Amino acid sequence: MLILLLTICSIFYATEMLFHVPQVEALLSTFISLLFVFIYIFLLNTFSKQVFVDKKAEEVPWWKKIRITNIVRVGFVVFMAFLIAKPVEIFVFRVYLEPKVEAHRDVIFNSYRQKIESLNNADVQKIQQALVFYRSRYQKYATPAINERIQNLNIELSEIKASQADNFAVAKLRIERSDFLLYRIKTVSHYPLPWIICTAMIILFLFPGYLIYSISNNDTYYKLKHDWERKMISEEYSAFSKQYTKIFKESFNLDRTSYTVFVDPPFNEKRKEQPSFQTQSDFLKKFSGE
Repeated sequence: MLILLLTICSIFYATEMLFHVPQVEALLSTFISLLFVFIYIFLLNTFSKQVFVDKKAEEVPWWKKIRITNIVRVGFVVFMAFLIAKPVEIFVFRVYLEPKVEAHRDVIFNSYRQKIESLNNADVQKIQQALVFYRSRYQKYATPAINERIQNLNIELSEIKASQADNFAVAKLRIERSDFLLYRIKTVSHYPLPWIICTAMIILFLFPGYLIYSISNNDTYYKLKHDWERKMISEEYSAFSKQYTKIFKESFNLDRTSYTVFVDPPFNEKRKEQPSFQTQSDFLKKFSGE
């Protein structure tokens, strides 16, 4: 439950920083949180120890239980914990991150402003040079055509500046509304305390798996689990055998039972003894009458 709550809060905070739409945030955070938790529970079930073992057998050292599949599962759990920990880190250190995010907004806006101005500089310079030329000509020859040309150039220059101002306003608004989730994660990773939070989250996610492997096979939990599962399997196998015989009896009027090469079905721990094979001379003696 603790992992579920942390996952929901972490993903909700991340989606809130990305979308700023309550309906989308609630839907996505719920879906992704449940998806993560179900995957996590599935992985925990794959970590479960085998309880159908000989009770007199020796305990296997932990290092002999390591398999490539276990390494992959542990790695996936660590990766999940790492992802969940990042929004938690930026939430805890949000007060320290806010000034850096504001500075990052200014850098992005200034960079955008410079790019837009550099794109329009050529047109602005041409218009300004043309205005200088036509104004000088108008001082000598004050004709209506030159005056109209000056007005048209002023209109073009005003339109370019108005378009720039609109672009700057839209960019400013979008930048102000952005929370820069990835930038926050990248920035907070430069501090040591967030890594402590990440490590604690990874330990929390791995702790149930550690409990599974740390409990002895002789513990009461595994004894009860062993007895209950064997009882359940025996009941299901008995129901299957009865249904098997019933189908052959009702459909074909034959008395048949399910065949198995094991003495102890359905657990199949001990095979039936193989028939003993005799020599060819024994075979000939039996059927030749000697």
